[in-house]
Amino acid sequence: MYSLNLLFGSTMKLTQGMGISINRYSYLEPVYWLDSLSKYIPTVTKTERTRCTSIKVSRNEVDGATAYSLEYRKQEDTEWSVASYSILTTNYTVTSLTTGSTYCFRVRAFAENEWKDYSTETVKSALPPKPSNITVTAVLSGIQIDWATRKDISGCIVYRSESKNGAYTQLALLDNNTQTSYTDSTVKANKTYYYKIQRFVYVDSQPIYSEISSAETGKYSISAPSRLSVSSKSKTSVSVSWKAVDNATSYTVVCRLKGTKTKKIITTSSLSCTFKGLTLGKKYKIKIKANRSFGSSAYCKAVSITAKPKTPTLSAVRKSGNIKLSWDKINGISGYYVYRAYSKNGKYTLIKTVKGKNNTSCSLRTYSSSKYYYKVKSYVKKGSTVYTSSYSKVFRV
Repeated sequence: MYSLNLLFGSTMKLTQGMGISINRYSYLEPVYWLDSLSKYIPTVTKTERTRCTSIKVSRNEVDGATAYSLEYRKQEDTEWSVASYSILTTNYTVTSLTTGSTYCFRVRAFAENEWKDYSTETVKSALPPKPSNITVTAVLSGIQIDWATRKDISGCIVYRSESKNGAYTQLALLDNNTQTSYTDSTVKANKTYYYKIQRFVYVDSQPIYSEISSAETGKYSISAPSRLSVSSKSKTSVSVSWKAVDNATSYTVVCRLKGTKTKKIITTSSLSCTFKGLTLGKKYKIKIKANRSFGSSAYCKAVSITAKPKTPTLSAVRKSGNIKLSWDKINGISGYYVYRAYSKNGKYTLIKTVKGKNNTSCSLRTYSSSKYYYKVKSYVKKGSTVYTSSYSKVFRV
């Protein structure tokens, strides 16, 4: 305060014994100012481990500086060692450090033909570098974790948790420096897991550990089967088919009598199956899920179907002014119904009943310059009740 008083020519006064005030001369402000010496002091902006025995120190730029000096020491020592007196880049790697030891670092700038004051000290321990480039992928045998390779370490530890910020347990200890991948085969389907990696190196038979990596998420997903197709195979059986699901080893297909708990279940490794012994005229709901050793997918959306005769496949041939309709033979039915319309989406009228499963054709009179549209159904008669198949595809003549 005496220096400031002398500089500005002001008089210091006691203020009721509680403090000292300095007179302020505003007319001097445009003429005098204090220049901070801190502008010549660099700052350590980042420290990172590049190897188990080296640390890269980064700093900011100082205006007017032509070179920089970097010094380091073990935290418990008092004497500093010079890493370099002639650093021109914004970072410098200090090597030959002792793994497991903690070091202090400081930098200073050379400006105005002299070395300026040192920066504030920064502390960093020489440890194995923190694992990076971690990827988590679902593979056939589970969830695979991969990370960057390093030859200067002794091994890695894999940790797993069921929540990102939850407790992590050791999943595997890999006591070699060549393994950079691990497959978790204890997962469950459609469940999310979180993984972390930690490196270590042996120093005098004692492990020195790196920082643990950030968490990476993985999920072994099994998709529900899609493109489920259900059709009548006979009057009391239906065929079911679906698209393959990646990584699925089998499929569970459920056929349930609608409105009841009665159901049939088929587990198969193929992409189709047939349910037999259904009740004619009854409605069923069919759904399917994919299976893997780790669990199963959700069921796909159920498809409803009524047990009914198989749908015929229709064809036609013109002959001598007539049309001959033919269809495939269907066992276990009573006969076939033939329908006709004069436009594809018009009203179809039953024009002929062909009795007997073995009668698979009929001839119909046609007229020139006319268009006819035909389709056919198979039917089963049980007492006074008649059960019909779905319409065949329309055939135009």
